[in-house]
Amino acid sequence: MVQNRVREQSEVAVQRVGYASQARYATRANFLFDGVGFLNSTVLGVGCGTAA
Repeated sequence: MVQNRVREQSEVAVQRVGYASQARYATRANFLFDGVGFLNSTVLGVGCGTAA
């Protein structure tokens, strides 16, 4: 159920940012966020880096 929701949200994001496919969007997202620790993080904590 959660995977379906993630897939649906991903499809919407792909359409809104103009990527040709989900695979291209996923590749770009993996590149951009490689090494960012999201586990047990808040949006503010990840977004501000060391400035928080």
